[in-house]
Amino acid sequence: MPINEEPNLYKLLQVDPEAEVAMIRLAHDFLLAKYEPSNENTGDPYKYKYVKAAWEILSNETSRERYDALLRRNQT
Repeated sequence: MPINEEPNLYKLLQVDPEAEVAMIRLAHDFLLAKYEPSNENTGDPYKYKYVKAAWEILSNETSRERYDALLRRNQT
């Protein structure tokens, strides 16, 4: 992912945009463990940061609605 490009949070977490919060939480937990910077095999501090940010946005109903509206606006 280029540095200037904002990731699609759903793609980052590998979940459908219609996914329930519980499924998003499972994906978040799995990816946090995978990208933990201290993990020698798969650690990635940039992806770790984005996964944490994605959870903060998508776990909050108001933030998620705003994010979804932004995605729809950018697709047109």
